[in-house]
Amino acid sequence: MIGIYFYKYLYFPSYYAKNIYFWLLLFGVFQQSPREQIIRYNLCAEPKTLDPAKANGVPEATVTLQLFDGLTRYDANQQIQPALAESWQISDDGLTYTFKLREAKWSNGEPVKAQDFVYSWLRALAPETASEYAYQLYYIKGAEEYNSGKGKKEEVGIKALDDKTMQVVLRAPAPQFLGLTATRPFTLSTGKL
Repeated sequence: MIGIYFYKYLYFPSYYAKNIYFWLLLFGVFQQSPREQIIRYNLCAEPKTLDPAKANGVPEATVTLQLFDGLTRYDANQQIQPALAESWQISDDGLTYTFKLREAKWSNGEPVKAQDFVYSWLRALAPETASEYAYQLYYIKGAEEYNSGKGKKEEVGIKALDDKTMQVVLRAPAPQFLGLTATRPFTLSTGKL
């Protein structure tokens, strides 16, 4: 609206400016909708990366959280809902989370497996990735040590029990952990570690 107001007084005679709202409304409302569905985001800047492990700004977050799923997601009321996890169990001591994955496929048709999450999370923690948000994974046993180069990836409390089951062991109870699995760097990414 600011742009139209600006143009009204500088470039258009007032009788054109008064009618521009009518024409914009008319052509915007009565256009045939295209067959393909397009979502347009007005970002403040171009994303510097689409890698969820390396994304560190608002433009990157806006795009990567639309492209990549995590185990959970937030609904419109900010309640945790299943995303790629169809269910989960939390041990009585609050240290062990076991996620059962739903049937899902990558864009190439291959099934999403628990090992894909293990890879993604370990990649975000890998010192060579230099993820600015790796600290969000520090709730996981051995994660901080691995990220700082003082531990091994085999000591991180993340493992695939089978193709559809993933287990995460925390270093201390963290009630907010389930919500974190809806954010970066807890989303899936592809490649080899």
